[in-house]
Amino acid sequence: MKENDSIGDPIFSDISFFAGMAETDWSWTPLVQDFDNDGFRDIIVTNGFPRDVTDHDFIAFRRQSSSVASKEYMLGEIPQVKLHNYAFHNTGNLAFENVTDKWGLTIPSFSNGAAYADLDNDGDLDMIVNNINDKALIYENTTNGKDKTSANYLQIKFNGDRNNLNGLGAIAEIYYNKNQKQVYENTPYRGYLSSIDPKAFFGLGNVTVIDSVIIKWPGNKKQVLKDVKANQLLAADIKNANHEYLDQRSDGKKCLVHGNYKLVRNKLSAPGNGFYRF
Repeated sequence: MKENDSIGDPIFSDISFFAGMAETDWSWTPLVQDFDNDGFRDIIVTNGFPRDVTDHDFIAFRRQSSSVASKEYMLGEIPQVKLHNYAFHNTGNLAFENVTDKWGLTIPSFSNGAAYADLDNDGDLDMIVNNINDKALIYENTTNGKDKTSANYLQIKFNGDRNNLNGLGAIAEIYYNKNQKQVYENTPYRGYLSSIDPKAFFGLGNVTVIDSVIIKWPGNKKQVLKDVKANQLLAADIKNANHEYLDQRSDGKKCLVHGNYKLVRNKLSAPGNGFYRF
């Protein structure tokens, strides 16, 4: 680390066992998003690899037969085992529950890339999963329906300037229930060779009105919206960013802002449980 780093010395710990997400096998894409609209970001992990060259049985076979077996024969003996993907529900305080079966992600596959978007415009995030040598999977999220919203949400579309039409790098902050906050950085690149719908998505549980929405644009411009109703697609335009902003560094100096993700720690009491239907 550099001396006098503006964010200090970050310290990381492997808490996968503590959090309940360890040992997901040959994993590729981690999708980190609120899939049941309760205000906590969940995690979905894609899984699988067609030819596991690290399989211990194959390694032992290759060691014993390499002098007599052809290369084609040995390659044909590499095991192919399809695996299901994983879903982990965020229950707060860095704890996750394995809800793979409950959310319907039980189809064995060789999955790698994945993305999410509200494909049917019902206020929850559906999912698309790419599979090796197989058809892609499309999962419909049934948290909400066309005629009924069981868990509230807010989506934000970013309209930037002519040099950055999609407003990449913009940061959306929402404040609600007096002391709760969520943050989203507008960067659509996710998982393994994948991109998502370039909109911010916030799950809100039973919250119907957001106290304030702050959009911080590249170039240190921001706009503030008050008393924003839930369950809508909000269009944020850099043309309406009429305020300048500078954030404080840990050493007291003002600096440009770099986006990050934060989890809401206070659990919302959201009705219903989100799950996926294939």
